[in-house]
Amino acid sequence: MSESEPASKSAPAAEPTEQTRLFAIAPAADAARVGLGFFSHTSESGARDHVHADDFRLEQPASVQRVRIWVVPVGAESLDSFVALRVDLFALDPERGPTTALCTAELDPAMLEIQATGRRGGEGESTPGPEFRVDISLPEACPLDADTDYALSVGVQRGQPEVHWQWQDGEHRDRISWSRPLVTDRVSVEIPWIRIDDVDSAFELWGQRR
Repeated sequence: MSESEPASKSAPAAEPTEQTRLFAIAPAADAARVGLGFFSHTSESGARDHVHADDFRLEQPASVQRVRIWVVPVGAESLDSFVALRVDLFALDPERGPTTALCTAELDPAMLEIQATGRRGGEGESTPGPEFRVDISLPEACPLDADTDYALSVGVQRGQPEVHWQWQDGEHRDRISWSRPLVTDRVSVEIPWIRIDDVDSAFELWGQRR
């Protein structure tokens, strides 16, 4: 490994034999798209204060046990400064966006499996920085139905206000995702999700089919 290549926080995650990949949007293959994505956070920091979600459907009923996403940190060479991570699996209204949170998990970053992919952003308008694959094992499996609209949201609490979590763009599926601004001083006001007709985010869902 060269000095410029970031070290992995842990060994590559082996694919558990009892789990099946239930859904996948691969990270963008074009090198010029590495470092392009949406910011997704759970607390305000004075900039890029949004939480992001992307839609999906399962072909068969299943229980989601693990979430995998791809991330490029902005303002850092690692993910070490993030202090907490939150995963939400939502019911989705195609017109209004994510509605009811069906399953929620809050995890310490030490519980994650993080692997550097060896790719870096910085071409054109993309953010400079290393790309990481992040595996998130859910504390409890989340049962979901087939042919039903859902949305996945993964956001982090920042430990340093200038370091941001950017969810890497994926290959094109339906080009629909959702974003919501964080406004903690107006918690009594329901902040609506905003539909984004642009690109999809890279993620996989793993678990057991029912």
